[in-house]
Amino acid sequence: MKHEFFTIRNCRSFVGGHFSNRTPSFLIVLLRLWLGLVWVFEGVKKINEGWFREAKLTGFFSGANDWFNSILGIASEGAEAASYATPVANGAAEQAGTAIINWNILGLFKVFFVSGKDLVESTLSDFGFKLDVPLINWFIDRVVLSSETIQLIMQSSIIIMEILIGLALIGGLLTFPAAAVSLILLFMFVCTTGVYLSNFWMIFAGIAVLICGGRIFGLDYYVMPWLKERWKRIPIVRRLYIYND
Repeated sequence: MKHEFFTIRNCRSFVGGHFSNRTPSFLIVLLRLWLGLVWVFEGVKKINEGWFREAKLTGFFSGANDWFNSILGIASEGAEAASYATPVANGAAEQAGTAIINWNILGLFKVFFVSGKDLVESTLSDFGFKLDVPLINWFIDRVVLSSETIQLIMQSSIIIMEILIGLALIGGLLTFPAAAVSLILLFMFVCTTGVYLSNFWMIFAGIAVLICGGRIFGLDYYVMPWLKERWKRIPIVRRLYIYND
């Protein structure tokens, strides 16, 4: 896997030379820093909105659902939405909008891609994408929204994760797990409130900084070799090593 996808020389990959180009990692430093700043901003924004003080997930989820339902022609009651959710609180739920994709994939999940305006008037911030997964909907309704206490726990966890992800990316510390958790969070948003098309860059940025994104002007340059050296000293790990690099 390493030599087929990440360390490729002399065009020796399963797609020849298409994977053999190596780009200097310092080119993604600014992308990593900006992604980290955005995550910190989102976490601090939620703190200022009172996510530590009162349960908001019911309005957060129902507001986004109302926006999609209003465009898809499904009757529902309006509520507030915030951050990554679609702009119901700004009155977008009253607009007819445009349903571009409304697919039911084998009854397992649905794919929604809509715009809050007519297509000719739409900008990136008007488009919303959502995966509607019944199992996730059941978990949200039966577990997450079952009590205000659980909502506050979930809200606090989201805020803490967003800020920690942002700080880790800014400092280039444990960049791989930080970027991986950011992708998991974004996937959760896609499957619950949906995500604006203008926020999709965060998904691609998370993928871009996933591998070795913190070794250039980051703490991973010092931390990862130190962790790797101690990891290899663990007896069970030492027995499982096929080769040492």
